[in-house]
Amino acid sequence: PVYVLNRFPDSKIVNENEDGSVRIEMQVNDGYGMKMWLSSQSHMVKIISPKHMRDYIIQDMKDTLKLYDIDVE
Repeated sequence: PVYVLNRFPDSKIVNENEDGSVRIEMQVNDGYGMKMWLSSQSHMVKIISPKHMRDYIIQDMKDTLKLYDIDVE
């Protein structure tokens, strides 16, 4: 979480879970750069909202799996 808090100074931790995971709230734009950053972190990050950003990342992961002939539907 330190990296996220440093990269996004207006972000804040809203919950720390017993398993060591944290919920961080961030105010960001939904531009291409943000989508690319989230995609690069997708193995460590679960997007809760907004729905359109969550849907974008899910579709991006499905498209990536298709490159390896893996169908996830």
